[in-house]
Amino acid sequence: MAEKVCVVGTGRMGSLALQIIEQTEGLELHSALNSKSSLDEMAGADTVVDFTRFDVSQEVVKTACQQAECNHRYQRLESASCRGTSGLDRGTIAAAGS
Repeated sequence: MAEKVCVVGTGRMGSLALQIIEQTEGLELHSALNSKSSLDEMAGADTVVDFTRFDVSQEVVKTACQQAECNHRYQRLESASCRGTSGLDRGTIAAAGS
């Protein structure tokens, strides 16, 4: 079964991630979100890859934590997400998940 990946932020790095997902066996694109997308579209993804700005990334982390908690798909957000945004530390991530 393929890992369903959601890419949030479809700029330069996000576009590269989309190409890698397309070319990698075992990965399947779940969704590609841009600034006009609803973060609710992340629901159901096995992994979230985040290439947004810091201010947006905080909301991405919060939403992913809430969705993971709701569907019990992940034991820990850190094993189910990849953040390409600078400025996040463990405290910010922990606060987003509460």
